[in-house]
Amino acid sequence: METLTTICETLLPPLPQNSLEKNSHKIQYLHKASGSQYPIPDEVAEVVMKRGFLEARILVCGLLRILSTRIGTLLLCGLFCFSKSWPYINKFSDIPLEDREIVLQKLFKNRFLTPVRVGFLFIKFLCLYIFFSQVGENSKNPAWNDMGYQVDNEENPSETPDERPLQKGIVETIYETESSIVKSLVQKGLKVIEDTKNNMYKVQCDVVIVGSGCGGGVAASVLASSGHKVVVLEKGNYFTKSDYSSLEGPSQSQMYESGGILSTLDGKIMVMAGSTVGGGSAINWSACIKTPDSIIQEWGDDKRIPTFKSPDGLKNPNIGRNLHLHPVIMAWGYFPESNSDLKGKIYEGGIITSVHKVGSYDSNVRAIIESPILGPGSFAALCPWTSGEDLKNRLLKYSRTAHLFAMVSDVGSGKVRSDGRISYKFNAMDKESLKHGLRQALRILIAAGADEVGTQQSDGQRFKYGELQNGNE
Repeated sequence: METLTTICETLLPPLPQNSLEKNSHKIQYLHKASGSQYPIPDEVAEVVMKRGFLEARILVCGLLRILSTRIGTLLLCGLFCFSKSWPYINKFSDIPLEDREIVLQKLFKNRFLTPVRVGFLFIKFLCLYIFFSQVGENSKNPAWNDMGYQVDNEENPSETPDERPLQKGIVETIYETESSIVKSLVQKGLKVIEDTKNNMYKVQCDVVIVGSGCGGGVAASVLASSGHKVVVLEKGNYFTKSDYSSLEGPSQSQMYESGGILSTLDGKIMVMAGSTVGGGSAINWSACIKTPDSIIQEWGDDKRIPTFKSPDGLKNPNIGRNLHLHPVIMAWGYFPESNSDLKGKIYEGGIITSVHKVGSYDSNVRAIIESPILGPGSFAALCPWTSGEDLKNRLLKYSRTAHLFAMVSDVGSGKVRSDGRISYKFNAMDKESLKHGLRQALRILIAAGADEVGTQQSDGQRFKYGELQNGNE
């Protein structure tokens, strides 16, 4: 834990108040905030062990073990671990903070020690997300005021419905016992037969749909309307408006797959997937885009959906294959309130009011550009890290930093090997479409009057207004 604590401190170090850029209000807390504060390192360790897949746990634990020794620190940190007194070689935790920061800067840019870099990036993501999404008993984080962020926790009782719309058709197994679940299923109109030989209950129905998201939910509705007895299996919980929290941390933990912390096995793609009744339709921002005719034709002409009729369980080799993620890449633009006609803060007003289609020379849509909303935790976790000071200056600009992302309908595909184990390979055409969309997103931000624009690439590259005026893009 000592090594992990010092890594968290290096990522988010305490700084003198006058070291940060001047803001419209006096900085009260952010300058002294440190990633080493309790319980941040402990929660990072807990998330790694509970939600990280096996390779991620091995990578992080191995990295921490190496840096907890002098020889291991020498191998990864080089000359920065030397001291003038015995034993002359420091462990990572004993290296001065300013030297630790230089070490991380070098390792974050190192392309030859990819596993080490990925391990540090994973810790960085968790440390910053946990720090800036955690709240105290007052449902606030002391850093939010400096970031210009506040949560509206006031509820209007008149707007909170008493009835849960889907309650009549739902059996929530978390509230059921082995004896009560059969009764609940029967009350919903299902026939349940006890199989004493195999110690199980068999539920009779016409169709079983796994997942209640956009696809499963619509399919269930159509089939049920046609007179079929349909059972929808959903591993997530059922939430209605009265259950929702305005807080980023609890919301992602309860409604997203792996609490919103799920990546492909190579760590290159973060997967944001709903794990609740309604799936993606419950967590997105209601951007209901009509399916293009070309896609409908493609589905009809080229895709063959396999049927699963094995009497011994789901053994069809196609299960888990052909996973399409609709990859996105993000751009950001900073709009100082003093230099812009656009008033307000990024988390105020409508979440999304328009969608921009990026076309190609043959009139096909190469990408779609939308505007996401990032809470403080996600904003900090996705920020490129070049130094603790740079990170904190970026956080001070949170409330006036707008994001756009380019999304593609991917040609490439991946595979779900087992629970939480996703492999995915980018197609060259998808990469080019993402680049094309990213360039257009940056152009939109510049045209809107951004004083500074950039991407989420780890090198932290960005362009300021003067450079944009000189034609750099």
